[in-house]
Amino acid sequence: MQQRREFLMSAGAAAAALGTVGSVNAKDKAESLPLEAINNKFHNAVKDDGAAGAKDGFEGFGLNPIVQKSQDFKVNEIPDDDSDVTPQYSYKDPKESNSELITSLSTYDGDVVLGVSMILRGCATTFRNSWFVDDAIGIGFNDSDWADVGEPAVTASTDHTARFTQSDVASNALAGTVDIVNQDGGVATCDAIPKATVSLTGQFRLRDGGEPTTLWGSYSHTFGYEPTGTIQSIEGGRGGISLNLKLGASTYWSIADPSDPEDVL
Repeated sequence: MQQRREFLMSAGAAAAALGTVGSVNAKDKAESLPLEAINNKFHNAVKDDGAAGAKDGFEGFGLNPIVQKSQDFKVNEIPDDDSDVTPQYSYKDPKESNSELITSLSTYDGDVVLGVSMILRGCATTFRNSWFVDDAIGIGFNDSDWADVGEPAVTASTDHTARFTQSDVASNALAGTVDIVNQDGGVATCDAIPKATVSLTGQFRLRDGGEPTTLWGSYSHTFGYEPTGTIQSIEGGRGGISLNLKLGASTYWSIADPSDPEDVL
């Protein structure tokens, strides 16, 4: 609880500091885009055709995106001295799968639109993993430079669920929590994460005096030792989102991909 209180205090201080950083650019701009509709089209296009689909999904709304994909995962090591965790209770390195993170970056009337989609395919697993703690998808950014516009949209493929969250999320992150459903009902013989695609789309506007600094699309996959594990808070910034988890849970692997808004502005 102390760690959570400290996070909330620091997050509140960061939000208060924004008043001294600068307001959103005051020149005439369009209102927020229909992010839910864009995200749904983006999500379905990625699910059907990967990175090529990501481009088609954005272009359907008159946006001209730069699309990139990454399989450069960071795998968190499990401590050798944790007697409750053994190798059979861990995901293999996702680089052994064909999972990938896809980002689609575009501009609209001076604002920047970033879609992030995580495709999970063939990640090996056994019992007692993601079913206990939500995963998270999000965007990390410098909140001294950027203000998010409108409410971001989050979508998960059939059988799984995802929702946008503002609860205990720092001002330098947008995040959605993701419930990956174990379709084997928790049977210890299940041998892979069910195939899933999760997408989040957000719109960003430069603050007065702000610089078009990097936006980081990100996905974090969790490991739960017991059903009581939860995400307590989410932070962002450089390198994508990071999770503060309740004791008994950890981030097993994460992936973050930088997008340079100057490429589209």
